[in-house]
Amino acid sequence: MEKGIPTHVFEQACSASARTFGKKHDISVIFAGSDAKTDGTTIYLPALPQDKTLTEEQVSVGRGYVDHEAGHIKHTDNELYAKAVHEAMLCEDKYLPVFMNALEDVRIERIITDEYSGSKRNLESTAKAVNRSYKKAYDKDPTIADDERKVGAVAITWEGRRRLGYNSDNEGCLDTLPDHVRKQVENWVDMVDGMADTKDMITAAISVADMVRKNNGEPEMKEVLTNVIFGDGSKRGTKAGSKGKSENGDDADKPQGKSEKSFEQGGHGFSESSPSPIDPLDPSLDIESVLLNEEDKVSLKSDKRWDENAPFRILTTASDKYHHSSDHENKYVAEGEYGGNYSYGHQYLADPEGNKKYKNAVSKMSSSLGVMRRKLERSLMATQLRGWDSGHEVGRLDTKRLVSGYKGYPNVYKIKESIKEIDTAVTILVDHSGSMHGDKMRLAMQSCIALTESVYKTGCKLEVLGFSTGSDYLTKAEDEMDDMDRNAYGRREPTDMFIYKSFNDRIQEARKSIGNMLRTAANTGGCNADGCSVLQALRRLFVQKEKRKVLIVLSDGYPASSCDLGKKAEYKHLRNVIAYGLSKGVDIIGIGICSDAVRKFYPDYAVIQNFEDLPKTVMDKIAKRLLGQRFVIDNADLIKADKQKVRQMK
Repeated sequence: MEKGIPTHVFEQACSASARTFGKKHDISVIFAGSDAKTDGTTIYLPALPQDKTLTEEQVSVGRGYVDHEAGHIKHTDNELYAKAVHEAMLCEDKYLPVFMNALEDVRIERIITDEYSGSKRNLESTAKAVNRSYKKAYDKDPTIADDERKVGAVAITWEGRRRLGYNSDNEGCLDTLPDHVRKQVENWVDMVDGMADTKDMITAAISVADMVRKNNGEPEMKEVLTNVIFGDGSKRGTKAGSKGKSENGDDADKPQGKSEKSFEQGGHGFSESSPSPIDPLDPSLDIESVLLNEEDKVSLKSDKRWDENAPFRILTTASDKYHHSSDHENKYVAEGEYGGNYSYGHQYLADPEGNKKYKNAVSKMSSSLGVMRRKLERSLMATQLRGWDSGHEVGRLDTKRLVSGYKGYPNVYKIKESIKEIDTAVTILVDHSGSMHGDKMRLAMQSCIALTESVYKTGCKLEVLGFSTGSDYLTKAEDEMDDMDRNAYGRREPTDMFIYKSFNDRIQEARKSIGNMLRTAANTGGCNADGCSVLQALRRLFVQKEKRKVLIVLSDGYPASSCDLGKKAEYKHLRNVIAYGLSKGVDIIGIGICSDAVRKFYPDYAVIQNFEDLPKTVMDKIAKRLLGQRFVIDNADLIKADKQKVRQMK
């Protein structure tokens, strides 16, 4: 069986790592779109295929990248850093940004490894990936090591990380340098010792960049850059941080025509020869190339739309929402003039009227509830009656075997059989999509209440969830990403998960929320991304300590959401997720609400047309699952999960 780490495990690990580093800084990690970036509070990583696995090395490199970027958010003055890069770009100076990058990397990694010693292993993996890229480039062209303008910045990271004790082939990379370049690099890294903050780093980077220019006969820019970054901007004819006009009337913050290649810098006109003529090696890690192989990159392009075999990626999970009755009234409010309030937990689940609705529903189906409870109780009691296992050589004397004992046979003893424990966690997941409105949703709510009242009294741990895609993005950035990113995604819209009862909620508190289920679905329902929602429910179920785990899904049809890959891809994703859950030991039962579509996705299923069908067709199945009894698949011909992708999800 192919080994690997599921993408959702990696995503959760990255988020946890960012929370650890980002105490008091509110750092988050979002997997979205196709690019990696950091905006000062959020670390963005490319959306990963949900049906792929990552190697341990990929996970370690990715976590090191998150640790590194979280360190920047925590310890780098991002506003000053961005200003310095901006001014360097205006001057067409390619040296200052890369030397800043390298020196700041060394500075903050010293702080990170001192604060969190456990981060060193992941940072080593990230550094090793960067160094490996250099070695490949060096093998193709060894002359890149001879020019300090080309290799100086990335060499600073080798020396800095060597001093930190990283096991990432830093010495091997340094050995490619000529002696005079290596000595220069060592002197530059010595400067990190005296850096207290980002301003000190930029000051040092300006000196290093000017030293490189001077060594190679290029015009020095230290005075100008120092003034425009730290001063009042007078050398550029404008105040620092504000836009002004150059002598010819153009914006001073904008490059002039490419033919001129000069900027108005208060008398410092940079000629054709002054812009950096060499492209330095970037000391940064291309995290996309680490997490996505070439095959994945090709298969994510827009020409893969309607391709059911393309990787199933989610555009962004940043606006996926989890609603609970304890939510505050502005938990999910979208940005902008037309942004909506999607705090459904406060708006609907917390409505006190839910208690009354729940009691009314229970009273109307009291007779059926009694039948269902008795079925469960009989099944459970039958297994809990202690019996005796005879034929043992030790234990209590079996009076039925006295004759055998008289004849000298040793196996005349009996032992009490142990009680089968009800050590089970159960999740009930209800489809809230638009097609479920009306009588179907009423039947689903009745079934959910009946299952809740029957199951929780057995001592099983219980969670009740609902799912749909009725809300919208929360940020303008996500809206723009949805408009601009033409790559092919398995899901574009955010999901809504309604937590009517969490595993830790008391049933007395949850009844109010469940009683509001019909109203909640009517006001929030959209489409249904079944594969993603079932996977979310499974993740919550996986972490429970109970030996047996059961997932019951109530749905009226097929997956239907904004999938660029087409309906077949959505169907395949749901089948793969179900197969994945089964392979992890979860018993999954699909209950079709007035629809037999569940038979095409769930190996163990039942269809109900009205509430009276529930005790007849469903309760026996549930009783067996609570006790860990397996089922025989009778619809395997309709369910063809991609075995390769299921193995990769493990």
